[in-house]
Amino acid sequence: MLSETNVDTGAANTIPMSDLRNGSSARNGSAQTINNRSYSSSGQSCFSNMCSFGGNAVLFRSEPMSRCQLILQSEAAYNCIAELGELGLVQFVDLNPEVSSFQRKFVSEVKRCEEMERKMRYIQKEAMRDELPIHEPDENPPAPAPREMTELETSLSHLEKDLSDVTTNYVALKKNQQDLLEMKNLLSKADAFLSESSLQIADSAGDEETRNTDDAQLIDVRTDEGFSSMKFNITAGVIERSKMNSFERILWRVSKGNVFVRFSDIEDESAHGALLDKSVFMIFYQGEALKARVKKICEGYHAVVYPCPEKASERREMKYGVNTRLEDMKTVLNETEIHRRRLLETGARNLRLWFTKIRKIKAIYHCLNLFSFDVTQKALVAECWMPEHDIQVIQEALQRGADASGSTIPPILNSVAYVDEMPPTFNRLNKYTSGFQSLVDAYGVNSYREVNPAVYTIATFPFLFAVMFGDVGHGLIVLLAGIWMVMQENKLEKTAEKSEIFGIFFGGRYIILLMGLFSIYTGFIYNDIFSKSMNIFGSHWNYNETFQFPLKMEDSLMLDPGNRGQYQFTPYVFGVDPAWQSATNKITFLNGYKMKISLIFGLIHMVFGITLSLWNKVIKRSYADIFLEFIPQLYFIVAIFCYLIFMIMFKWVSYYADNATQDTNVWSEHCAPNLLITFINMMLFKAADPDPKLVAICQGKETYMYGGQYYIQVFLVISGVLMVPIMLFGKPIHTIMGKRLIDFRDLLFVADWFQFTCWLCHMLFGKPIHTIMGKRLIDFRDLLFVVELAQSLTYLFFPLPLGRRARRRNYEPMADNLLDAEEGPARDGDTDASVEIRNGQPGGRSAPVSSGHGGGEDSFSEIMIYQGIHTIEYVLGSVSHTASYLRLWALSLAHSQLSEVLWSMVMNIPLSTSNPFVAVPMLYVIFSFWAVCSVGILVVMEGLSAFLHTLRLHWVEFQS
Repeated sequence: MLSETNVDTGAANTIPMSDLRNGSSARNGSAQTINNRSYSSSGQSCFSNMCSFGGNAVLFRSEPMSRCQLILQSEAAYNCIAELGELGLVQFVDLNPEVSSFQRKFVSEVKRCEEMERKMRYIQKEAMRDELPIHEPDENPPAPAPREMTELETSLSHLEKDLSDVTTNYVALKKNQQDLLEMKNLLSKADAFLSESSLQIADSAGDEETRNTDDAQLIDVRTDEGFSSMKFNITAGVIERSKMNSFERILWRVSKGNVFVRFSDIEDESAHGALLDKSVFMIFYQGEALKARVKKICEGYHAVVYPCPEKASERREMKYGVNTRLEDMKTVLNETEIHRRRLLETGARNLRLWFTKIRKIKAIYHCLNLFSFDVTQKALVAECWMPEHDIQVIQEALQRGADASGSTIPPILNSVAYVDEMPPTFNRLNKYTSGFQSLVDAYGVNSYREVNPAVYTIATFPFLFAVMFGDVGHGLIVLLAGIWMVMQENKLEKTAEKSEIFGIFFGGRYIILLMGLFSIYTGFIYNDIFSKSMNIFGSHWNYNETFQFPLKMEDSLMLDPGNRGQYQFTPYVFGVDPAWQSATNKITFLNGYKMKISLIFGLIHMVFGITLSLWNKVIKRSYADIFLEFIPQLYFIVAIFCYLIFMIMFKWVSYYADNATQDTNVWSEHCAPNLLITFINMMLFKAADPDPKLVAICQGKETYMYGGQYYIQVFLVISGVLMVPIMLFGKPIHTIMGKRLIDFRDLLFVADWFQFTCWLCHMLFGKPIHTIMGKRLIDFRDLLFVVELAQSLTYLFFPLPLGRRARRRNYEPMADNLLDAEEGPARDGDTDASVEIRNGQPGGRSAPVSSGHGGGEDSFSEIMIYQGIHTIEYVLGSVSHTASYLRLWALSLAHSQLSEVLWSMVMNIPLSTSNPFVAVPMLYVIFSFWAVCSVGILVVMEGLSAFLHTLRLHWVEFQS
């Protein structure tokens, strides 16, 4: 579909031409506003290969865009826009925003296209109803010439009219055939009803007893004459089978038991589905009053009443006529169906081709509606955004369009020198990167020329998924699914367009491929394949314990790294040693291992995201933000949270499992401090409590891992927390210092914030600093008195001058031509300087009003509020995001345990059976069940869960 976007700061609506080559449709009228929306060419464009990122194109940032003015001759405009649409590199700006959608130049052509689309949708609906295959074109057709639009419109009109007439006649013939079949069944059942010897009238609808049959015999129906002498009325027809009981009950109540009703199900002689749920009924009664009531009841129940002759000869004659008409009707229906199918086959053969052509025509005229005419009304003028690196390609396309139309005047493409708008974001994509870009754009599109995080997501997304989904077997299944979709992408592309769910998976086929590949890699690290281990390089454990056979599940197998009789003290070549798979303490070992690597990967991921923000600040030349935002943010997370990574690494490298006899080794596992307790004590400025049992053995290493650790931790926490005021006040103060005049209200706002900060520092750091230094060198409450004194002096001495300056500063942006006119010409005695001062700018011109994101300069209070929200979000987010990455550990552990439970509870049944004659047949059945559960639960459901958690880590933790 032709996307409609709006640039970030401009007021003009813009239309990208990215999907015109695929036959996209667009609505007539003004475009909708979608800020910062990126538009990009699809995988089948001229940039379909990775090598297309050549020349000066930038992969890691959005493309540099240029605002250009396009002047086209009216006769050549159609062909030129068609050529640009095939490229998909131009986004037009609406130059007629004040014009209504129904008052534009080419609105009639757009309506004609919409009418042709309606006709094609009707043909498509009829073809799908008859289950006719719709032919897919082998290639993408170009946009047709304007004269072809009339020919196509005529063909569609004739086809739609013929098909509509044939379909209407066909439906009417089907209805007549159904009526004749119902009448045929009614006449057949009437002979059986009227040939009985007596008619009995039921007592009531709910009673189980009947009246005395001696008094109930009303008529001898052996002859038609006897039937006529009693003057009974008969009403016969067909009713739906589900309404029989209610219909009979109502008749009984209305007639007070003076009717006799007979039912018989219709036999499906013609295999017509509409007759299966209907029954023939025949009602016997006396009197004209009751006849009117019966007629109304039949109408209320939508029962079809048919004439039923009283004489048998008349019924036989009518039945013969009905059969004759049915034979004729069958012949006519066959001919009608053949003709209708021939029309549908003609439409289905060219339907997709017509859809593509008409949508291209509609998109071209929709873009032409964004143009404006010059003063001569002979040329069309447009403004558009285009990548700077493709201007030459666009000029060549315009020239091809002009040559195809026979225009003697070449198109004119001029660059617009100054544009007070944010250009649109254009990320150059191909079929490999489009899936990852869609994941990023679903959360938010990067601003113009900012760093594109989708490039790094190509590596980080499948890796973090694999950390939670690490299994060689399951990863191999995902990899094979991805390879199959990639190898068959040309065939599956048509199927993906028809099925929305499969289209989602097909669009992310390269993501699935990489997720499976990375899952196999992490599966080798975890040494896990369908909950089993692989002994590739030979285990480095020697377990010499004696077992009693047969082995029992409750038997313990503890692996002690400090036991030299078990462990060779050499690491496994790659990943986890296979001996841990059978160990009782496997969960304890893998639990700590996966939790620590989750924190390491998470903090590295977040620091990398913060580092990318430095690139954006350098690009925007916001050097003050580097010192007031980036460096404090980076130091805050490194000093407090990345220090935890240092402690994990230091503990892994320094401490090791030792023999229990060597109790004097200070680097033994017994002396390793608990990292969680250490981190909590670090945040609370609390010294670690030594264990009396380990003091003599560990010599202080049980509390601190290196000398001076306590003071370093205190310094890191205090210096890290001191970054918070810099993040909070740095940018607002820099904004004030950049102003020529200062509003005293801004000073009071700063004083209030400083007062709150002093109180907060007193509550948080008053006692810790007093404890560390031994005496209180400063009391934060003393600063509050200074702040209040400064506020009083400001109110006392400077309210009037600062207030006037503030009011004067607020008046300056409001200067316009009206105010300039009121100033009048320069009076006698006025110097040039006085005129310049009076009008605010040299030359008597008023200062232009900024048209940035906020529509002008923000007040200090707004900047302060925004910065406060941003700072609080970052500080609290650093804590929550670090904990959020523990989902890597949780889902990885859950996946491995679920796989192990499925194996032990399902596959172990036939493998533990001693009788081979029972085990082999059982293995076939149970393996099938285990395979279905593995694919359905562990691959599909667990895979989707890991995918969603990985998506959240990139959307929230990384991109924020």
